[in-house]
Amino acid sequence: MVDLDASTPQNPNGAQIRHFLGADFNFKEDGVSLVNTSAAITDYKPPSPPEGSEPHRSVGGSPTL
Repeated sequence: MVDLDASTPQNPNGAQIRHFLGADFNFKEDGVSLVNTSAAITDYKPPSPPEGSEPHRSVGGSPTL
């Protein structure tokens, strides 16, 4: 998961902050939830936008179906 708008969408001077990198995600039987079957490649770093920041765009890969 990557934040394309860090530190803010108006001033993306730290753009493309990686929040998480993992693999081996699969859908649970409900077809909606994901479960990870391996250790994370990098630890999760939660978003911490400055107060008053507009919403950020985040992107991530999709599991193989």
